[in-house]
Amino acid sequence: MFVVFEGIDGSGKTTLSDRVSALLEKEGVSTFHARPKGELKSKLASRIREMARDPRTLTMSPHTELLLYLARDCQMIDTVIRPALHNADVVIADRYVYSPGILSQARGEVDAADIDTATNLVARGLWPDLVVYCDVDIHTSDLRKKLDKIVNLREPNDFGRKGLRGLGLRRAMRDAYLQKATDNPQTWVHVDNATKSVAENAVFIANHILQRLKRPPIEMPAELPKPIVLQSLQNNTPRTPIFYDYLHQLAAQGYHRMALHHARSLDDEHAWALREKYADAEPEVVALGIEPLNSERALRLRHHLADVVPRHVALSLKTAWADADPQAFALRQKLLGKAPIEVAQTLNRLDTDEAWQLRERLWDDKDNRGAVLSSLRYIDTERAWELRRKAKKGRLSWGLLQGLAGIDTDEAWALRERWRRDYLPWVILSLQGIDTERAWAIRRDNETRATKLVSKSTMGLESDEAWDMRDRQALWDKEAVSSIKGSDHPRAWQLRERLIDVWPMYVAKSVGLILGQTERGRAFMERMAEAHPHDPEVAHYLVKLEHVAAGETP
Repeated sequence: MFVVFEGIDGSGKTTLSDRVSALLEKEGVSTFHARPKGELKSKLASRIREMARDPRTLTMSPHTELLLYLARDCQMIDTVIRPALHNADVVIADRYVYSPGILSQARGEVDAADIDTATNLVARGLWPDLVVYCDVDIHTSDLRKKLDKIVNLREPNDFGRKGLRGLGLRRAMRDAYLQKATDNPQTWVHVDNATKSVAENAVFIANHILQRLKRPPIEMPAELPKPIVLQSLQNNTPRTPIFYDYLHQLAAQGYHRMALHHARSLDDEHAWALREKYADAEPEVVALGIEPLNSERALRLRHHLADVVPRHVALSLKTAWADADPQAFALRQKLLGKAPIEVAQTLNRLDTDEAWQLRERLWDDKDNRGAVLSSLRYIDTERAWELRRKAKKGRLSWGLLQGLAGIDTDEAWALRERWRRDYLPWVILSLQGIDTERAWAIRRDNETRATKLVSKSTMGLESDEAWDMRDRQALWDKEAVSSIKGSDHPRAWQLRERLIDVWPMYVAKSVGLILGQTERGRAFMERMAEAHPHDPEVAHYLVKLEHVAAGETP
């Protein structure tokens, strides 16, 4: 029996497919998983996948993208899946030829007939007996991906090409998946993987498979966790007790990471109680959650975690208060040997003697040089250019370009033009803070293929062209609203009103603490509470504002 798990990124399909595989094995069913824990069982297929996700292939044509992803699947089918079907009762695949087709359909750049022709050629008649569609809304998906990236840090130049279109692509993919499941009820099973537990869904799917194999079912656990819902925020103040009651319920059911993430950056006793309770179990989330905090308590916790998660502790210093703080620099010195790249990342925009001393020490190791160059954003001094001129190797180009943010000189543009063909994503990122026609020409050329990066590059810009571009990109990517954080411009408020139900968490965040204390800001945040009364991320920002109103540190 051939079983496929499908869903958008962050849908939990990998976790669920692993759990179902384990349950079937426990029941004596010979089971083969072609991608356990998300790792493809074919090295060549993995290499093809890496090429497809490499951001340097940004200008790849839509048809090339479809065929490249299908080449990965073809290799898996021929060398892994077909042979396994001869030896196992059940073969499980985490994604199949549906995924590339859904991606191309969501992008809207390849005809449906071409997608069908290509997928049929690759499948060659091998279609699953069961497709499990793991359904989550894009906000749940986004939160899960955030937590995964917090725990499993990536290198600063490691980001996937697919996500550059923006989170709106995930919404379009979800719509396409839902339609596919509706159109194929005999084969596709829709699973709510957002509100139902993994344990419940795993038993449900395992029993579905066992029934087809004419095997006895597994007994559903007698006690299943109940869905946890935040008490309504609407007309219900203060919100702090409601918020922390919800977080304690999350933690009690084992969702420690999620509870800690919702409590990030808060400096009250409730938040600290959670951190102290789970610091040893979830050190990564705890360390990054105290990034904006500069109290003695926060510093002690950083030192406590420095040997356990040095990279995360270093990144917790990537904040304004740490720029000139002597204790922060002492901790950076301590972490140089264990987290050099992350220490370099905390030097962003810093042009002090202390920062340069650290850069010089970091430069001695060639593996750190890309991150050191990246830290030179907005620094247009001869000292910075001397360092940039040392970067002659192409592998450092990502850092060199990222470190040109805010610099509009002829020498900076010569570097952009030199590396534009091979390192286009980083050229786009280097445009942050630049409001010239030369920069806008690049943004316009890439706004549909790299929406996320283009939106990021408009951070802080308030020209008509910046607002027009945000309006065009608003439904495709959350970065359009993230780029207006703290802005009191009339068009910023218009954009917030338009996106209040599209990107609620990011709209709430964009108001910020200063605007949030104004009459207009308070009224808008109350509207957020009315529109999203059970959203914990909206609650997070409302709690911050409550702390400010009470004269407390948020």
